[in-house]
Amino acid sequence: MCLTPHFEPLPETIVSFDAATMLATASDLQRAAMTYAVPPLLAGKHLCVLGPATDGRDAHAFIEAARELGAQVTALQPSQLALRTPADVARCAGLLGRLYDAVECQGVTADLVHELREVAHIPVYDALAGDGHHTAALAERLEIDAPLATRRRRVLQAMLLDSLT
Repeated sequence: MCLTPHFEPLPETIVSFDAATMLATASDLQRAAMTYAVPPLLAGKHLCVLGPATDGRDAHAFIEAARELGAQVTALQPSQLALRTPADVARCAGLLGRLYDAVECQGVTADLVHELREVAHIPVYDALAGDGHHTAALAERLEIDAPLATRRRRVLQAMLLDSLT
């Protein structure tokens, strides 16, 4: 049984998903982790973190959240990709769309994120694990007895499950 936590809704301008559902899923994931283990609900999924600091805190948070759910995660730096022209970006986006089930962009331009979304036809997140993303606010509203980093991981996992299953 899923208990929906009490919270004040986030402004509609920032939310493109059902916050109550995300919080309920995050709570369920935490209960699972406390009881036995988080089930590998993303087993067989291949995700990519694309950004200049693929060993940074945000990249690490995304990678840990995805791996705990059973996903495989690859970290790529934009410098590893030939992105000199719009045609290069389009080719790269098409390739990313064939290789991965989703891409987490961190520290890249909004134009690149937009182009990847348009061409890749997979979920392309814009700093989902970053402090400025609305997932950070949701984690603070998550009513579970756990450190903020754990609550943040559960919200990230809920977002991944929502967009990938």
